[in-house]
Order: sequence, then C-alpha cells, then structure tokens
Amino acid sequence: MVENVMPELGITELAELGGRAFTVLESDGTMSVRDPFPTGQPTVLSFVSYSCPYCRSGATLLDELQSIETGRRLVASVYTEEAHPGENIPQTHSSDARIANARRYKDDFAVKRPIIVDSVTQPSISRTFQAGPNSVMLFDGDGVIQFYSKWLTLDVVRMIEHLLQSSARTDRSAGGTPRSFEFAGILKSNYDAEWYLAELMKNGPSSVIDVLDLSSPRDSKGLIK
Repeated sequence: MVENVMPELGITELAELGGRAFTVLESDGTMSVRDPFPTGQPTVLSFVSYSCPYCRSGATLLDELQSIETGRRLVASVYTEEAHPGENIPQTHSSDARIANARRYKDDFAVKRPIIVDSVTQPSISRTFQAGPNSVMLFDGDGVIQFYSKWLTLDVVRMIEHLLQSSARTDRSAGGTPRSFEFAGILKSNYDAEWYLAELMKNGPSSVIDVLDLSSPRDSKGLIK
C-alpha cells in the first residue's frame, strides 16, 4: 500500500546538527563520544527505540547494507525516546537511562551497526528531522537528504541499496548530477493487531492502554491519532 501524502520534514541537512558530539555505541560494542557524521560519504540513518515492536522485529535489517559493496558510507541507527514506554521499558528522562536502553537494544538483538544515542537535554536528532522510531533516511555525501521512509522494511532496504549503488556509480563518473529527493510512502501491509498488542504487552500494561481505546480515531497504522 502506498500513502499519497508527502511528509512535512524538518531540517533536511546533517550540517544543521552543527558537528555536535553524541554518545555512540560502536559496531564492536565499545562506547565513545564524538561527532558521528563524517562528511563526504552517504549516510543511512534509521531511528529506533526498544519499545517499538517494529524496531525489535526489524532490528538487523540495515546490518546487511554494511556488507554490500556500494562504496564508502555510514550505516547507523539513532536511539531516540521510547515510542511506547511501559513498566518494563520506561521512558528515558536522562542520558544514562537512554544509553542503558540503547545498550540493551544493541545487545539483545545483536545489532552490528553503530547506535547513536540521541540527546535528552539538547535539541535531538529525531526532533530536528521530525523522524519517529522505525523511520529511515538516506543522506548524500554532502549531507543532504535524498530518501525518506516512515517504515523500515525489507523492500525499503532494497531501495536504499539501489540508491547507494547508483550513487557509487555517479561518484565515479565525471559530471554526475545530484539525485532528486525520493519519498517511499510505504505503509505496513502486514499489520497484525494481535501480534502488535502482544509485543506492546512486553513493554508493560500501561503501553497498551491508549491503543485499546477503540473509540478514538485511528491513523493509517491502526493507532490513535
């Protein structure tokens, strides 16, 4: 299913983050504090939180991009505020709590790519780009957004793989022209309410209270608007 509404994105360039330092859980599991966005190479960013069922089920989808020969690029995830906090996975109101949840996510699902822990006190990456958990963006070598999807699915990973390969070919060619922005308006066609509620219950009972309020208007995901 394809959604016809183009999202209203926030800032569309990585440069707007101003070279800020963030806590990063590196690919090998070590932790560092640095500017995680190198210049001059494409960057793939997904946004994740442990309490998002789709972020759990698709935790390793982007990892395969690291083994595909598409030239130099960064593939990473931004760990942001909890999508559906509950008693077992509470909202993160401190940097230490968010780092702990990000570490738990990386370890429990054997995530190989770096995880950038989003800021709790300063303007966050997710709010800068108006990106929620399970969304994904591709930036070109100049740090300008080229692709955005609200959902990270296997089909979306294939789209990104194609764009990265195309970018590598363009970079090797003289006089290449920039690609235009692309939006994947893909909705979850395999939405399973029973599975989703069962996954939310793992977060704790309070995470499903609003979802079970069937009198409220729903969005395209079946969730309360």
